[in-house]
Amino acid sequence: MRIQNPKWRKLIKTIRQRLYVPLMLTPALLVVIGLFGGGILNAVIEGFGYIPALRMYDFTLDHYIEAITRPDFIESLLFGLKISIVPNLISLAISLFVALQLAKRFKGRGALKFIFRMPLQIPGLVTTFMMLVLLTDGGLIARAAHHLGLVEVPSDFPHLLYDKNGIGIIVVSVWGQVAFVSLILFSFLLGLDTNFEEAARTLGANDWNVFRYVYLPMMMPAMINVGSTIFLS
Repeated sequence: MRIQNPKWRKLIKTIRQRLYVPLMLTPALLVVIGLFGGGILNAVIEGFGYIPALRMYDFTLDHYIEAITRPDFIESLLFGLKISIVPNLISLAISLFVALQLAKRFKGRGALKFIFRMPLQIPGLVTTFMMLVLLTDGGLIARAAHHLGLVEVPSDFPHLLYDKNGIGIIVVSVWGQVAFVSLILFSFLLGLDTNFEEAARTLGANDWNVFRYVYLPMMMPAMINVGSTIFLS
């Protein structure tokens, strides 16, 4: 039956347009939710002590209480937060600077764009191996420091891998995140209205004031969104 009322036809067309993308994504979302959501839900239920396969049917909070009160759990939680938050903040700071520079016209802009896109073309396994070659006690950087007389033997070089501070993990995370975040912030920056910068400079604002009072507030939503994405990924 064909609807003749123009208002209803317009309403139905609007609903179809708004639901098109969610409906197209629904099959993929169902697969992701089924694979990952089901496992997470099962783990949460088993944490309460309900494991029929082991003939455990009593719900209890004792397992969770024991876990969160263990010193090693607190230490692991803090370490996990550190290696998630610190690379996030460093990547955002570097990427914001890179995006602002890429928005300008200068000699060597193409080379800078290539350098910061390079991590996207290198697989994560190769990046990990590269960091092992560079940052281990007997790696290239330690050997270079030895030849320069900074350390007596390469093994005296500060431990950057397998340490309690997670420096190696942070370096690898920043390496992989900067390119991704820079491209997003750069794309967002291209869509901003340059009239605000022109107005600020007309009123006497210098480069720092333009960044602090014009670009930083306008780019903050994009930074929060991409920061949340890489933190949860």
